[in-house]
Amino acid sequence: MITDYKKGYLYLIFTIISVSGMYLLTKFSIKSVNIDSFMLVFFSSAFVVGSILSRIFTKIDLFGELKANPLPIISVSALTIVGSYFLFLSVGRIGAAGTSLLAKLQTVFAIILGVLFLKERFKSLSWLALAIVISGSIMIVYKGGRFDFLGILWMIIFALSNASQAYVIRRFSVSLDMMAVNLWRAFFIGIFFAATVLIKSDFNVHTIKLFLIIALAGVMGGYFARGFSYLAFKYLPISIVTTMMNAESLLTVAAAAILLNEHLSLVNLFGGAIMIAGVVFLVLFEKGNRKVTA
Repeated sequence: MITDYKKGYLYLIFTIISVSGMYLLTKFSIKSVNIDSFMLVFFSSAFVVGSILSRIFTKIDLFGELKANPLPIISVSALTIVGSYFLFLSVGRIGAAGTSLLAKLQTVFAIILGVLFLKERFKSLSWLALAIVISGSIMIVYKGGRFDFLGILWMIIFALSNASQAYVIRRFSVSLDMMAVNLWRAFFIGIFFAATVLIKSDFNVHTIKLFLIIALAGVMGGYFARGFSYLAFKYLPISIVTTMMNAESLLTVAAAAILLNEHLSLVNLFGGAIMIAGVVFLVLFEKGNRKVTA
C-alpha cells in the first residue's frame, strides 16, 4: 500500500520530469518557429489534452468555475501571457539549462509580494539568502566575458509574472478549483495567440513533427506539471515541495548537456549552485509563515 507521503514524492518526481521535459522540448523547437505560433500550439494542446483527461478522470465543472471566478481566471491568464512569452524567449536565448536556473527567481518575488501586500514577515537571515540568489542569477548569464542582462531582464519579467499569479491565487484560493483554472488559462492564452497569428498571418509551424514536439511540450509544461504539482502539495508540506522542486534544474542542466549539447561554464554552474542554495535557504527561513510558502 502506498502511503500519502510516498504518493506526494511520486507526484513531485513526475512534476520535476514534466517541467524539465518542457524546457528541453522548447529549446529543441523554439528556434524553428516564431513565438506567437509556438505559444498558440503550446497552450492549445495543453487545453485540448487537459480537457479530455479531466473529463475522464476528474469531472471538472469548467463552465461553473468560470462563472464563479471570472476575475482570478482572467487575471492569471493575462499574467501568464506576459510571463510565458518572455520565458520562451529566454529559452531560445539563454538555453534550457540557464532558463531553468533563472526561473527560481519567482520564489524570491513571491516572498517579496507576500511581504508587501500580505503583511508577511521577512526574517533577517532572508536578506542574506536574497543577496545570494541575486548574485547567483547574475553569474548564470555570464558568457563570453560579458553579462547577458537582456536575458536576465526577460526572466525577471517572467518571475514577477509568476509570483503575481501566486498572489492572485492566494487571494482567491478558498474558492478556486486549480485544475479548472489551469485549463481556462490555457484556453484564453490559446485564443489570444490564435488571434495574434491570424492578424499577423505568420503561423509557421509547417511540419507535423514540429507541431507534435511543441504540443508535447505544452501538455508536459502547461498541464501535467501543474497538475502533478497540485497533487504533490496535497500530500506533502509546502516547504518540502518548494525546496525539492529545485532538483528540476539539476535534471535540466544534465539533460541539456547530454541531449542538446548545452554546456554552462564553471562561472554559470557556480552561479546556479549558489542560486539554488539561496532559494532553499530562503524557503527554509520563511517556512514558518504559511502565506509565504503557499
